[in-house]
Amino acid sequence: MSGTAKPPELFFAIAVRLYRLQLEMSQEELALKIEMKPSELSRIESGRRNPTLRMMTRVAKGLGVPSSRLLLVAERLEAVIDVP
Repeated sequence: MSGTAKPPELFFAIAVRLYRLQLEMSQEELALKIEMKPSELSRIESGRRNPTLRMMTRVAKGLGVPSSRLLLVAERLEAVIDVP
């Protein structure tokens, strides 16, 4: 991994997308399920939005996983992925 730190929200975004795709759920379906605008979810998944704890909890609940699980996956991704 390079010496340049990457924002943690980027790895959270990847974790959310991985879980959503594993469930074969569209962004729109997840957004509807958690009562969030699809554009807001898109910004979270692209790493352009730093989600609040409340948002992370809502997303995790919609994916059927504890928010701690999403954060753990994000931490593990950060340890192994070198993002330019």
